[in-house]
Amino acid sequence: MRTRLAWCFLILCAGWYTYDTILTQLPQNTDSDFRGYYLAARHVLRGESPFLAEGYHGYLYPPLLALLMAPLGALGYLTARWVWFVFSHACLLLAAWLVYRYLGRGLLAVCSVALVWAGGRAAGEAVGVGQLGPELALLLAIAYTAADWRQGASLGLGIALKLLPGPCAIGLAMARCWRPLCVAILCSLLGALSWVFASFALAGPPAPPHSTAFLAGTPAVLSWSLPSVALRIMDPTAPGRGLPWANAFSLQSLNLPPAARRVGLGVTAATFTLGIGALLAVTLGRVSRARLPLTMASLTTLTLVAAPVCWTHYQVMQFPGMALFAGGLALRGAWKKMGFAPLCAAFLYPVPVTVLRQMFAANGDVWPNTPVANYFWISTAPVAGLVLYGLMVAEIARSRAPGPYPRFFE
Repeated sequence: MRTRLAWCFLILCAGWYTYDTILTQLPQNTDSDFRGYYLAARHVLRGESPFLAEGYHGYLYPPLLALLMAPLGALGYLTARWVWFVFSHACLLLAAWLVYRYLGRGLLAVCSVALVWAGGRAAGEAVGVGQLGPELALLLAIAYTAADWRQGASLGLGIALKLLPGPCAIGLAMARCWRPLCVAILCSLLGALSWVFASFALAGPPAPPHSTAFLAGTPAVLSWSLPSVALRIMDPTAPGRGLPWANAFSLQSLNLPPAARRVGLGVTAATFTLGIGALLAVTLGRVSRARLPLTMASLTTLTLVAAPVCWTHYQVMQFPGMALFAGGLALRGAWKKMGFAPLCAAFLYPVPVTVLRQMFAANGDVWPNTPVANYFWISTAPVAGLVLYGLMVAEIARSRAPGPYPRFFE
């Protein structure tokens, strides 16, 4: 009976994933976040700096990404968009398989992975706009589940492409995995080398020619991190004002006042300090190799809570860690915690996004005359992330006990 129910659940998850993440997100010849990557790749093919890509979809990443995507610049935009769409889905599915394999390939393992991949929903937005999240999710899945140099290489490449996976290296140090840590550091230098290459081999600016104030945070409504919440509180909106902080979506033109920059950076630093301090306190600065995957996953959660900019689709990077956490709890029969963990994950993306969309449908306005409700729903994700981080830290600190646990529990 349980097997039949599990298969019904898996069929439902597969159907919903296909509909929500594939069928409703098929590429069209319209503008998207991917255009920034595409234009940067075309500039690289012409021997020019990727930072010449202008407009709303300007290029803000290390030159390494544009160099790797240069072959797409030789294609037409829609063709390149399709190639990237298929590649992103391949990354997501490979990441799911890696987590499933690590959890032991059992029925609970596949159900846990399916629940996260189908219920998380952030994957649909990420592939829909052509963002880098699915590729980073795969690199994180490899870093969590692989060993030795592959673990360090995947993490280092993720850092070189985008700095967000960086704090996971703290987990390698806590587990005394020195060889993977050294490999991660060396591979992360590819990002720095790409800046050197862009400076000497490509014509044009070697760095973004616009303001970098966004590194201190943005009050944009779709940036769901604690620094963004703090910046929105500093600049409250008034009823009837329309969509507040509209210019905050264009990070290139964002110009935060000095006081706002101090607050944004202060919240980021305080969140990281307290979060990592709590992890070090309960582990005494050391974790076993078995608990390393969950430790790295928890650091990814903390990063997204504390990051100056955390767009809603960034939550796709939590898929591998969340599946490992939920699967591990299910395999050892911790059903109460298993209930809390998906509840927290639901408030990271699907619940607030669904509520905000319903509010828009009912009012016909992206920011209706209900500021309290809007403030609440665009602030739930970082709070849920903190609670989820706390659950993960508590599980990492759990005392040794007998029982059939997956490999990353002792």
